[in-house]
Amino acid sequence: MSELVILAGDEAEVLESQARLEDAASGLGDRFNARVEEAFDRLEQHPECGPTYSGPFRRLLVRDFPFGIFYSIEGRRVIAHAVLDLRQEPRAIQQRLGLE
Repeated sequence: MSELVILAGDEAEVLESQARLEDAASGLGDRFNARVEEAFDRLEQHPECGPTYSGPFRRLLVRDFPFGIFYSIEGRRVIAHAVLDLRQEPRAIQQRLGLE
């Protein structure tokens, strides 16, 4: 099993998205959080399950939601860099990941 490292900015993004979804519909934020946790568990068990996105980053989709977890593998550590809404411009995602 790999060690999952969730960066502070990543945690804040998840909480912000969870709050927005909860405001949209009661219970939706909690369901989103549960799906993100499931995805994090999957990354710990199978770090290479997400396809290569760009540069050092891989992307794992969050089930039932249009979000992706962008992460890298560094030895036995899996570093979660961002959980982003995939409906935004691809350039914004690349900028957030420091690829531009």
